[in-house]
Amino acid sequence: MWPRRLVSIHQIIIDWQLAWGAAKRRLQATWVKSAYSSQECSVCHYTDRANRPDQQTFCCAVCGHRLHADLNAATNIAKRLDDTELQACQTKAEIKVLLMQRHIAYREHQRLAVVQPPVQLGLFETSTDSG
Repeated sequence: MWPRRLVSIHQIIIDWQLAWGAAKRRLQATWVKSAYSSQECSVCHYTDRANRPDQQTFCCAVCGHRLHADLNAATNIAKRLDDTELQACQTKAEIKVLLMQRHIAYREHQRLAVVQPPVQLGLFETSTDSG
């Protein structure tokens, strides 16, 4: 394990190199919170380590969305660029709670979109009489 001070120095160097590279190309570097971006499903927001069965594969345990892990994480990071609600989170625990709330909202939205069979809606009575 690296000493905390050494990790901080490496992070400063990386941050400086990214800012320098962006400025050299006349681009603006924008920092986003990347917590759980590799575990979060870019479709339903379900976040779990189990979504990453191996290093390169992302497969959502809930909705079945399957994608290369790097592409899924990049999609999540791109979506977070203007996400003020996520940027307001102060800790990783707060980010995890927000992502779970979004997953629940997605599930509720999907449930409304599902067409129920007429019998379940009570439009038709079922009869067990055979005569």
